[in-house]
Amino acid sequence: MQYAGPPIQRFNYRDSDYGWHSAASDKLVMFVAQDVYVLGVSPPCSQLQFAQHIRLRTATSGTVSRFDYVLFDDQKCLIDEIRPVDYHRMQQDAASHSG
Repeated sequence: MQYAGPPIQRFNYRDSDYGWHSAASDKLVMFVAQDVYVLGVSPPCSQLQFAQHIRLRTATSGTVSRFDYVLFDDQKCLIDEIRPVDYHRMQQDAASHSG
Protein backbone atom coordinates (compact mmCIF):
# COMPACT_ATOMS: atom_id res chain seq x y z
CA MET A 1 0.00 0.00 0.00
CA GLN A 2 3.00 2.33 0.34
CA TYR A 3 2.96 2.73 -3.47
CA ALA A 4 -0.79 3.29 -3.69
CA GLY A 5 -2.01 6.76 -4.55
CA PRO A 6 -5.13 8.55 -3.36
CA PRO A 7 -8.51 6.95 -4.04
CA ILE A 8 -10.05 7.35 -7.50
CA GLN A 9 -13.61 6.77 -8.69
CA ARG A 10 -12.96 4.51 -11.73
CA PHE A 11 -10.55 3.14 -14.31
CA ASN A 12 -10.86 1.62 -17.77
CA TYR A 13 -10.01 -1.95 -18.75
CA ARG A 14 -10.76 -4.58 -21.35
CA ASP A 15 -12.22 -7.95 -20.39
CA SER A 16 -9.26 -9.83 -21.86
CA ASP A 17 -6.64 -7.32 -20.74
CA TYR A 18 -6.29 -7.74 -16.98
CA GLY A 19 -4.73 -9.96 -14.37
CA TRP A 20 -5.13 -10.03 -10.62
CA HIS A 21 -3.50 -11.04 -7.38
CA SER A 22 -5.12 -11.14 -3.97
CA ALA A 23 -3.21 -8.94 -1.56
CA ALA A 24 -5.21 -9.43 1.64
CA SER A 25 -8.54 -10.77 2.82
CA ASP A 26 -10.26 -7.60 1.56
CA LYS A 27 -7.82 -6.29 -1.10
CA LEU A 28 -7.28 -7.25 -4.71
CA VAL A 29 -4.50 -6.01 -6.99
CA MET A 30 -5.49 -5.66 -10.65
CA PHE A 31 -2.97 -5.43 -13.46
CA VAL A 32 -4.51 -3.63 -16.43
CA ALA A 33 -2.19 -3.19 -19.42
CA GLN A 34 0.62 -1.01 -17.98
CA ASP A 35 -1.39 0.12 -14.92
CA VAL A 36 -1.92 -1.41 -11.49
CA TYR A 37 -4.78 -0.76 -9.07
CA VAL A 38 -5.65 -1.88 -5.55
CA LEU A 39 -9.36 -2.62 -5.08
CA GLY A 40 -10.77 -2.73 -1.58
CA VAL A 41 -14.04 -4.53 -0.91
CA SER A 42 -16.47 -3.73 1.86
CA PRO A 43 -17.39 -6.06 4.73
CA PRO A 44 -18.60 -8.70 5.21
CA CYS A 45 -16.61 -9.91 2.20
CA SER A 46 -13.35 -11.55 3.10
CA GLN A 47 -10.90 -14.26 2.20
CA LEU A 48 -9.92 -12.83 -1.17
CA GLN A 49 -6.46 -14.21 -0.44
CA PHE A 50 -7.88 -17.71 -1.02
CA ALA A 51 -9.74 -16.92 -4.27
CA GLN A 52 -8.83 -19.14 -7.21
CA HIS A 53 -10.89 -17.23 -9.76
CA ILE A 54 -12.49 -13.81 -9.72
CA ARG A 55 -14.91 -12.03 -11.98
CA LEU A 56 -15.98 -8.42 -12.14
CA ARG A 57 -19.58 -7.29 -12.34
CA THR A 58 -19.58 -3.74 -13.67
CA ALA A 59 -22.39 -1.34 -14.51
CA THR A 60 -20.49 0.02 -17.53
CA SER A 61 -18.61 -2.23 -19.92
CA GLY A 62 -14.88 -1.50 -19.92
CA THR A 63 -14.95 0.56 -16.71
CA VAL A 64 -14.44 -0.51 -13.10
CA SER A 65 -15.81 1.92 -10.56
CA ARG A 66 -16.59 2.12 -6.90
CA PHE A 67 -19.91 0.42 -6.35
CA ASP A 68 -19.14 -2.35 -8.89
CA TYR A 69 -18.56 -5.89 -7.64
CA VAL A 70 -15.84 -8.52 -7.36
CA LEU A 71 -17.32 -12.02 -7.56
CA PHE A 72 -15.55 -15.10 -6.22
CA ASP A 73 -16.66 -18.38 -4.66
CA ASP A 74 -20.13 -17.59 -3.32
CA GLN A 75 -19.41 -13.95 -2.50
CA LYS A 76 -20.51 -10.78 -4.27
CA CYS A 77 -18.22 -8.09 -2.89
CA LEU A 78 -18.88 -4.39 -3.30
CA ILE A 79 -15.81 -2.41 -4.39
CA ASP A 80 -15.56 0.46 -1.94
CA GLU A 81 -12.10 1.79 -2.80
CA ILE A 82 -9.85 2.01 -5.85
CA ARG A 83 -6.27 3.25 -5.63
CA PRO A 84 -3.77 3.49 -8.49
CA VAL A 85 -0.35 1.98 -7.73
CA ASP A 86 2.96 3.53 -8.80
CA TYR A 87 4.19 0.19 -10.10
CA HIS A 88 7.17 1.71 -11.91
CA ARG A 89 8.51 3.21 -8.65
CA MET A 90 7.84 -0.03 -6.82
CA GLN A 91 9.92 -1.95 -9.39
CA GLN A 92 12.71 0.62 -9.22
CA ASP A 93 12.84 0.39 -5.42
CA ALA A 94 12.87 -3.41 -5.57
CA ALA A 95 15.73 -3.37 -8.10
CA SER A 96 17.78 -0.95 -6.01
CA HIS A 97 17.35 -3.13 -2.90
CA SER A 98 18.26 -6.38 -4.66
CA GLY A 99 21.52 -5.13 -6.18
